[in-house]
Amino acid sequence: MNAITQELLAIKSLLVTQMMYTKTFFSVPETAGYLNLSEDAVYKLMSSRKLEHSKPNGKVAYIQRAECDRYVRQNTIRTIEEINQEAAQRIKKGGRSW
Repeated sequence: MNAITQELLAIKSLLVTQMMYTKTFFSVPETAGYLNLSEDAVYKLMSSRKLEHSKPNGKVAYIQRAECDRYVRQNTIRTIEEINQEAAQRIKKGGRSW
């Protein structure tokens, strides 16, 4: 019986995760799960205006999934290939400053 319960919990967890990827807006706890951060960290990002959010009724905050994706991509590290391509383009343009 215990094995069945564990499998059902695992299935439930997978369904919750899958539902999250179909939502357009997240609550703070959902945002924390999506970004793999604590809720406190999400609130700090919101208060420092690093994570755009809305409060339609003045209390509950909603964050768009696209905004979460933007936040994650904001400090993307370029690959060596991308750096080399940029260097080649700059050399073609006359080697102006980086």
